[in-house]
Amino acid sequence: MMSRAWLAAAAGIALMLLVAGWYLRRRAEPHAEPPPAATHDAPFAAPSDRAVETTGTAHVGEVQVSGGKVANAQLVSARLEPRFRRCYGRGLAEKPELRGSIVLSVSIDAGGRVEKVEANSDTLAPILSCVRAAVQAAVYAAPEGGAARITIPVDFTSG
Repeated sequence: MMSRAWLAAAAGIALMLLVAGWYLRRRAEPHAEPPPAATHDAPFAAPSDRAVETTGTAHVGEVQVSGGKVANAQLVSARLEPRFRRCYGRGLAEKPELRGSIVLSVSIDAGGRVEKVEANSDTLAPILSCVRAAVQAAVYAAPEGGAARITIPVDFTSG
């Protein structure tokens, strides 16, 4: 007669073999199809947006920081360029003569999160809300000495 320990060990081994078999079968199955392409109303994903965004450029200039020092201010701001280009591409689709500059004034809290984004431009008004939203999603390094204000110049040109 088998002891309880042997029965428990045998049950454990059987369970491991069952799980291993399931795992190996799962790996051998073909992977699911990729999700379908996004529809035109999905943000930043529509094929028409991709075609438009190549017609314009957005360039982030030298950022200025006041208040506490923000170690990665230039890097994080420069990494916003692709999102700015998408905003600009959408604006160009509606208004082909759109071009100009925006100076963004960004308030950063003590943790590096964006508290407030101010942007004014008469010529680029159609894209201001998109540009503000792009900056609002950014996360900077925590400023030394507390909160800080970052000034980000962005030039938009078509062509």
